Parts: sequence; structure tokens; C-alpha cells
Amino acid sequence: MSRPDKIPGAACKGIGVDFGVGGGGPDTPPTYIAIGYILTDNLEKFQAAVAKHDAELRKDLPNYTTIQPIIQISEVKL
Repeated sequence: MSRPDKIPGAACKGIGVDFGVGGGGPDTPPTYIAIGYILTDNLEKFQAAVAKHDAELRKDLPNYTTIQPIIQISEVKL
């Protein structure tokens, strides 16, 4: 397996992770246990870099979680 952190190469400008610690009310569980972020300044280049390894990444995913991932593409506005 290629190192997942190296797959997108220069198309990846940064990464981050949020870990859920609670929900909207007292003593409620978080909606998500973790949210990972991958920052890029060119979505097409990033998708092309990752697409080459799609099957490899999907095969490796069960080594890290049994939860079906949800993927969302967002634009950050500062």
C-alpha cells in the first residue's frame, strides 16, 4: 500500500481532523466521531491524484474503521 498521506502529493495543501466529543444537548453523543479535512487549492488536480489510487484506498479502509465514510466537498470562505 502506498502511504495515504503521500498519494495526493502537491495537490494536498494541508490536513486536519475534528474528533466529536458531544452532541447539541447535555450528555448527547456527537453526530460524527471524527471528521477529516484535506485542503487543496485545485480540486481537479487533487481528484486526479487520488483517483489513481481509488481501489487501493478503498481496500485499505476496513483496516481503520467499520463505519461507512461520508464524503463531502466544500469550499472554505475566510
